[in-house]
Amino acid sequence: MTPEPTLSLVNDTPPPPQEGASRQCAACSYVRQSSDSAPAWQCPRCQVAYDKVMPTSTAERVQARTPKIHPSQIKPVRPFPLGWAVLLLTVAGLGFGAWKWRQSNPSASELAARAQNNERAQAVAAAQAQLGRETELAAAQKQAGDGDKSGQALATLQRYADQGDPSAMVRLAVLLRQGNREVPKNHEQSMQWLRKAANEGSGAAFVQLGHVFERGIGEPQDPAHAANWYAKAARQGHGAGLYALGMLYAGNPGGLQKDAVRAHALLDLAKRSHEGQAGQTPLEVGLMPDGKSAAWAGGQLQGLAKSMSAVELVRAKVLADAWQPGQPLPAP
Repeated sequence: MTPEPTLSLVNDTPPPPQEGASRQCAACSYVRQSSDSAPAWQCPRCQVAYDKVMPTSTAERVQARTPKIHPSQIKPVRPFPLGWAVLLLTVAGLGFGAWKWRQSNPSASELAARAQNNERAQAVAAAQAQLGRETELAAAQKQAGDGDKSGQALATLQRYADQGDPSAMVRLAVLLRQGNREVPKNHEQSMQWLRKAANEGSGAAFVQLGHVFERGIGEPQDPAHAANWYAKAARQGHGAGLYALGMLYAGNPGGLQKDAVRAHALLDLAKRSHEGQAGQTPLEVGLMPDGKSAAWAGGQLQGLAKSMSAVELVRAKVLADAWQPGQPLPAP
């Protein structure tokens, strides 16, 4: 059983040590004896004052090392002058206002630049749209030519042709002229579509019509009439038109009376057109008749040049160098 605590009137707390008694020096670790005669504030062994070597806390040491700054050394933070602030805000406001005014009141040169940029953007957008439409039309023509039992490809060509697209008109005309199991031949409708496309200024339609009369496909064979159609395409700088017209003057059977100088100039221009346009693109193949490609112009030039004199070759080159699309065709 734990004994109960008892109350005592005797003070058990030890008295504090007397000044200097049993004091240990922080420098030499000497414990002061009561018999030492050195002053109470001084270590009897090392003669160092106790207070100078007493350990201090970290905060006290940091405070002791921190340099003291006199109040006179503290510079007050000066507020930004109100006048300068107002001035800066005014200048910024005027600059923004001038920019807004310039945006709403552009100069003539800026208006011209904006108009030019808009035209370029519209041209790019139109070219992209035309490329997408040509891709769709070329695929539809091939699908219909290969035999499309669903009739969707023919319907696509018909829809675009009804909307006035010259490329669709020419492709539909070629399909109707050739015919297949799903699409019966119809020369009359084919010629109607070609003439509609020609009225729209289609170079491909001009070449197709010239091909019809040169070969006598459903029409009387007429080289002169064919030359008129080829010439319409050639004046546009159309490579196939230049090539087809040049071959009519090259003296081949069934063509026109041979004119080597004119033929060489036209074939030279067809070759330049082919090279300048990086050749006939796959999308244009279905628009041109078989054998009417400017890609053949280089080989035909070499064969024709063998039958020409040096003077004739020079004259042909001069004619070709001087001609530009839209001008009358080269003639000796």
